[in-house]
Amino acid sequence: MDQTWPVIVLLLAAAFGVFLWVRLPRLAEVHTGRVLLLVALLIMPLALMGIGVTRSLDGSKQKEFCTSCHEMEVYDLSLQIDDPEYVPAHHFQNRMVPQDTACYTCHTDYTLYGDVSAKLNGLKHVWVHYFGDVPPPGEIALYNPYPNDNCLQCHRGARRFEKKASHNSDGVTLELLYSNQKSCVSSGCHDKIHDIKNIAKADLWGEARWPIPSILLERAKESPGAEDPFAEDPFADEPSPDAGSTGSPDASDEKKGERPASEIDNVDELWDDDEDDKGADAGPTPASDASPGADSDAAAPAPSPDAVSPTPAGGDAGGER
Repeated sequence: MDQTWPVIVLLLAAAFGVFLWVRLPRLAEVHTGRVLLLVALLIMPLALMGIGVTRSLDGSKQKEFCTSCHEMEVYDLSLQIDDPEYVPAHHFQNRMVPQDTACYTCHTDYTLYGDVSAKLNGLKHVWVHYFGDVPPPGEIALYNPYPNDNCLQCHRGARRFEKKASHNSDGVTLELLYSNQKSCVSSGCHDKIHDIKNIAKADLWGEARWPIPSILLERAKESPGAEDPFAEDPFADEPSPDAGSTGSPDASDEKKGERPASEIDNVDELWDDDEDDKGADAGPTPASDASPGADSDAAAPAPSPDAVSPTPAGGDAGGER
């Protein structure tokens, strides 16, 4: 209603003027009547027309106006892509652009707001929408390459933009960006825009505002996504051969009478257990390797000089005859 009331008032004013002209011809004969007719038939319609055009242009800057056509709904959906590398979604979700006029902010040179050729293209859009064949989702393209001025209206002169290393490197300089010789959305730079063709595979931030077109869902099913490199854990424990049919390392530990590693909370305790196992596997220390003065059960005690040798059977004690 906010967009149509000026037109309604204009039509009512025109109808009132015609009524005055037809039903009250005497007004044209006097000066006051001619002034009333001039106001009703010329001045008031022009004033209302100017107000209506101004309000209509302001209303066309709203994102709701841009997405009121069904072919634009998927572009509104792309603003929900949960990936900071996507330029429109990143700017919209972080309020780097006004959310109510996000489309107009980044497309100030398009259709109604561009030059004469842009306005003619806007009329062509209207014709195609109602009478022509609308391109399928993902096939709509700009008439001309995206100009850097649309980006630089916010980033030009910003310290963060001008000090960025990637904007002062070989092949990409501020002079090239400011002169539009190097596109901001060229390959290898900010080249992830709406990407409508792959939106069915993207994760969305929040609940989807619009349904994904069926043709995009079918394409997503036909083209499988990239394999997950972490689907299989390369560091997973392999089954122990002593675990039997269970195939669990813990079962092998229980079989040996040891506590499973998963039940040991202290890392030092686990280290001490390993040291004890190494000592048990090494066995007793040989007598030849024992250090001097160390007690050893394996070494026989040396005979004492006061000890009496046992008397052999049938022999003399003391060696005397």
